[in-house]
Amino acid sequence: MKNIGGFSKRGEALYFLCSFLKGKLMMIENGVYIIKEEYFKKFEKLGSKFKDNKSGRRPTFCCIQDKFEKELFWAIPASKITKDKNMERIKCYINSKSSNIKSSFYHIGMTNRPCIFCISSCFPIIDRYIEREYTVNGKHLVIHNEKQNKVLRTKIRRILKAENLSPNRFEQKITNIKNTLINELKSLDK
Repeated sequence: MKNIGGFSKRGEALYFLCSFLKGKLMMIENGVYIIKEEYFKKFEKLGSKFKDNKSGRRPTFCCIQDKFEKELFWAIPASKITKDKNMERIKCYINSKSSNIKSSFYHIGMTNRPCIFCISSCFPIIDRYIEREYTVNGKHLVIHNEKQNKVLRTKIRRILKAENLSPNRFEQKITNIKNTLINELKSLDK
């Protein structure tokens, strides 16, 4: 049975049935989504900064489900590749020694087109803040390139490890967002 987005065809059908019955969108690993503007506004009020969020219209890759909070995902914004000084700076980060955390800040890869994954701009997200699936030709874009996904997972784990050692190290204030979302999930369970 072909594996789609981490699910077998049967598992995917069951997932979408549950999603339909709940009446809401449910994220899947390796899916690409559009984040609600409400998310960015809420956390900016709490001191988070998001680079170029395109007013909530930037496709965001939700690559990893949290180990401990199954309803929480780790999202990585994706940007277009440009030919400017910013790209030179990004390549310097990518080409840093692998022992340097900066080597995990970005990754040049593919969604439905070449892009830059802004891994150091990652943030936690829950279904409530997903506006919709990002679609290409009417189909939800799910990244199936396992080699690329493995590299992205490795890099985001390094970023999250650095964040755990020094909470709110990054400008988006990852730890504050995560704690707020976990509290929201707990209040929904009551």
